[in-house]
Amino acid sequence: MLAEARAALEQGDAGSAAGMYSRILELDGANATALVGLARAAIALGQPDQARQMLDQLPEEMAKDPDVVAARAALALIDELGETGDPDALQAKVEADPADMQARYDLACALYARGRTGDAMDALLASIRRDREWEDAKARKLLLKFFDALGPGHPLTQKGRRGLSSVLFS
Repeated sequence: MLAEARAALEQGDAGSAAGMYSRILELDGANATALVGLARAAIALGQPDQARQMLDQLPEEMAKDPDVVAARAALALIDELGETGDPDALQAKVEADPADMQARYDLACALYARGRTGDAMDALLASIRRDREWEDAKARKLLLKFFDALGPGHPLTQKGRRGLSSVLFS
């Protein structure tokens, strides 16, 4: 069931993943892997405070676990982004002025904050393609933070790294 829950989470079905992780925890309340998974699902569902509480319950020896590191990076990124705008309004702004790099960046932040990480990564890649040096490579730096928040093995991280390589080395 752990593998199924992880697959659901990686495919963007945080609700199903949360349900499976919760069932695992009902059977084995000390299952740290399920607790981390449930925290990651809470992040994806826009419940960062709940995720923080779950991660705070983990034993100290798990602090270096890659999934825990990634979950904490995701929470730090959410804190860093703060309030974001409406993705639809920002998308309209980008469409009205494709050269508005700040609107592109804000769109990526808003998409990420709403759990649409793949779309946020696509927006950043498009921004990097347009102007890779904008504000000291701000879009590329945010994309790298997305990779950290997802973890190195996540399919979106792998896809995003390939996309970034394609943009930077083409």
